[in-house]
Amino acid sequence: MRTRKVAPPQRQPNSRLNPQWSESARSATSSIEAQFDKHPHRPFRGVPVRVEPDTLRSLSRIRLQRALGAVLGDWFIIGAAIGTCELLLCHPLAVVAAVFLIGSRQHALAIVVHDAVHYRFLPNKKWNDWVANLLAAWPTFIEVELFRSVHALHHRYLGERTDGNRVAWATHDQKGQITSEWEYPKSRSGLVLKLMRRSAVITGLCWIRRGLRAPLILQWPHWKSSVFFGYYVIAIVTLLAFGLGLKALMYWAVPYCTWHIAAQYIRLICEHSGHIADDRDFNGTRSTLPGMLGSFFILPHNVGYHIEHHWYPSVPWYNLPALHGALSEAPLFSKANVQRSISAALRQCVADHSSRFLASLRQPQSERSH
Repeated sequence: MRTRKVAPPQRQPNSRLNPQWSESARSATSSIEAQFDKHPHRPFRGVPVRVEPDTLRSLSRIRLQRALGAVLGDWFIIGAAIGTCELLLCHPLAVVAAVFLIGSRQHALAIVVHDAVHYRFLPNKKWNDWVANLLAAWPTFIEVELFRSVHALHHRYLGERTDGNRVAWATHDQKGQITSEWEYPKSRSGLVLKLMRRSAVITGLCWIRRGLRAPLILQWPHWKSSVFFGYYVIAIVTLLAFGLGLKALMYWAVPYCTWHIAAQYIRLICEHSGHIADDRDFNGTRSTLPGMLGSFFILPHNVGYHIEHHWYPSVPWYNLPALHGALSEAPLFSKANVQRSISAALRQCVADHSSRFLASLRQPQSERSH
């Protein structure tokens, strides 16, 4: 392990990106890929804490069994939740439990898709995209190519005007000003109300609509669009043929539009909201390492190791804890904002706790309590 600063590359003129899911996102990403070694996920600022090349090479290795095992495990839990609820004759408590379980696994499938966006799901890039779409992305109304077109900009321009999250999450208006929804710190009630509003079905329906428009946004050829829409047509016709239309709404649409959406927003708030650090090299994202329940229901598949992921997006999710351990050996990594629970991360986004956190950052190192 060695520690050194890496000077960021010279900034080039940016492509303009409308704050909508549009082809401009795709064209902007294509120009970035051509300009920066065909690797759109490398951060502009550079990486302040370096890992030895052999270590990084080992941690970046894709393990097929872990990748596919995660997807199959998530689907098994979904099936078990549905089966148990049916055995209990859809008792209200069983339905509530199923909503939380299935919504958490829908989010987990989306995290697997996130790995596929970075080509970390399967070794072959074409199989990586197609298998991820069929098993995880399309069931959760995501399309890998569309996700990649915006997420690449998030990694490349984290915190900048062309950050892809400004497109995906509408964090800023067309003038580049942050919207009131994404202003932090908030009051406790303001944070709770935001999560409640977002998990009240409407946002989920908007996400479904956005996902189904992917072929139109990406201007796919006819055959590819036919495969995409045919996937959903076959699923709907099959469900209706077996009289499972209402069950599909209860066991898939409701969890998707409620707990899945809530978990997505909690995750993003933990990752990038509030004051994170005074040092510019560390103020883009925080890592949140929750316990077993928090990992299962809100931050699945090690997605909480977020600063590690931003620095080294070549490392798949199952190797992020080992990457965290390697980075922790460097004294400079102590500047990273690493929280040991979801509640601790959220408290940094709440007004009274945020002010105390800022005060602690400005104390001399010797005066801080550890």
